[in-house]
Amino acid sequence: MFGARGSCVALLASLAIGGCGEEPAPPPARPELEPGAVPPGEDLGVLDTMAHLGYVDYAEPDASASGVVVNLSGRASPGYTLVTSLPHGRATLFDMQGRELRSWSHAEGAVARWSRARILRNGDVLCISPEADTLTRVRFDGQPIWSLSLEVHHDGIELPDGRLLVLVRRFRTIDAIDPERRSVDNLLVFVSAAGVVEEELSLYDLLMAEPRLLEVVRPAGLEDLPSGYNIDPIHANTVAWLADPALERANPAFRAGRVLVTLRYLDSVALLDLGERRCMWAWGKGVLQGPHDASILANGHVLVLDNGLQRGWSRVVEYDPGSGEIVWEYRAEVPERFHTQGRGTVQALPNGDVLVGNSNSGEAFELDRGGKVVWRFLNPLHDEKGARGVVRVERYEPSFVEPLLARFPGH
Repeated sequence: MFGARGSCVALLASLAIGGCGEEPAPPPARPELEPGAVPPGEDLGVLDTMAHLGYVDYAEPDASASGVVVNLSGRASPGYTLVTSLPHGRATLFDMQGRELRSWSHAEGAVARWSRARILRNGDVLCISPEADTLTRVRFDGQPIWSLSLEVHHDGIELPDGRLLVLVRRFRTIDAIDPERRSVDNLLVFVSAAGVVEEELSLYDLLMAEPRLLEVVRPAGLEDLPSGYNIDPIHANTVAWLADPALERANPAFRAGRVLVTLRYLDSVALLDLGERRCMWAWGKGVLQGPHDASILANGHVLVLDNGLQRGWSRVVEYDPGSGEIVWEYRAEVPERFHTQGRGTVQALPNGDVLVGNSNSGEAFELDRGGKVVWRFLNPLHDEKGARGVVRVERYEPSFVEPLLARFPGH
């Protein structure tokens, strides 16, 4: 079922073709066509197919360069970078010089994209395919462990107890949003390490249990739309589990075991207590525009990618909930030169730098806190039209990856 390609491995040839279902900019007064919208004149029978349609949001490549094009000696945080190339349904592990060490992908001929891949603590790889509605776990050497049929999208993480927490989409009618059209609810779903669904929680219900913090409301302009359209009012894209008890000392709200979720269409990040079944804290309205990949730093600050849908340029923001101030941000010297309209990642690194995934341009770059780019990578993978692959990126430390490379040597 899986074949080795040198050190590369192929994922489940039987995965179905669906749609990536990631986030184009929502048009004014018009719900997103993904997931769930049916264009005027389309039959509702194609609803689920339309819900999975992908979209293009990456730039034409610079044909003169690829791989690592900036690597300032001694400045970048050492490690190995996992790049998820969405047009290809492929995740590739690169060293700091841009050499490909391992790759995981769909079997030859399968085209379902991935929204993210992650290396778990024991070296297994978790792969999220919204197009195929499949959550897959394989060993580091590519041997299959299990594949679960589930309407996953965007993100999935491993919890301290070994379970997985993944984002799942589910259609439902919400009278407060629109009694006639289906809405896309986002679920937080717990999956056992063995691939069994254990519990599902509705993000809409969690938020509406405390609507004074962040209310999910009926989007404007629905009365002008044909009845076939469905609504995507939340559109979560990343989830982070709080595991450090010291965070509560920095901010009592940041108790271990709570969950931070990034909500693109609410322009917010929200802290959820799944035991109490409600939202505890939210921020971003009026400040962020279509954000991605929020996390809480060791100092209790929030790091987030502010995509900047309406303004036409992106930035990385560090926000202090204690003071209510943005204490650090990065934007390009010419702001429009850094704009990832959809997707994108941001990761705090051990040396204090920040790793950014710019999906629109198919690149990753590492910034020091002075805003200097100390490492830059241009994805060498392109689609059939020559556009550089859209990326999500994550850096892993040498002490974690090198034993895996030694245990599972390449061929």
